[in-house]
Amino acid sequence: MQIMASSSDLVKALQKLEQTMMQGFDKMEERCDQMNERFVQVNGCFDRLDKQLKLNNQLELARSFNAMAVKESDSLLPLPTHNRDAIPKGRFPATVGALRRLSGKALADLIMRYEIVDVHDIPVQVAGRGKLVAEYLGSRWFS
Repeated sequence: MQIMASSSDLVKALQKLEQTMMQGFDKMEERCDQMNERFVQVNGCFDRLDKQLKLNNQLELARSFNAMAVKESDSLLPLPTHNRDAIPKGRFPATVGALRRLSGKALADLIMRYEIVDVHDIPVQVAGRGKLVAEYLGSRWFS
């Protein structure tokens, strides 16, 4: 009878141990899921940083190129917009001379597309608009 009782106690103890282990596994699995969610978040942050770094590199490369353009016939490189769109063909001045000849409306269009200033802060004077656009593009035209 004692052997049976101790067998029964042993079975109960093993069942309790199994239950405790299963609870531990469940907690570990839950923590792993939480870690995976966090890794996804961190990976998303790195992706955004990588995209921003690439955009910044494109902007600075184009600005450096544009800073060397001083003659009327010197080419200008368009900069990507903040949402990485290209300026539509014919809307970006191809040369320093073309930049100098842009109308106030065309300059305002570039200011808005590049989000250089808020739409309510766009200068009224064409010269002020030209200076904003030239500085943003890296051109020394108004400097």
